Amino acid sequence: MNYAAAIKAAKDLTNALPFLGSRPSRHDYEDALTLVKMLTTKIDKYENKSPEFAKFNARVASIPSGVALLRTLMDQYQR
Repeated sequence: MNYAAAIKAAKDLTNALPFLGSRPSRHDYEDALTLVKMLTTKIDKYENKSPEFAKFNARVASIPSGVALLRTLMDQYQR
């Protein structure tokens, strides 16, 4: 493994995306949120339209929201 190349790549990435650095500013934080929102929108769109998620999405849609919330709370309490 070329450690020097990996270190350089990490530094280049931090320079391009300062919020990945050790001391992000409020502006860096807001930039990161924008990136996260963009990525989650793309992921949601993919998961909602992809045939591989169709069965899962149908099952989730069939669960009443109160039951789903209760299951989530119970699962979190047990951890």
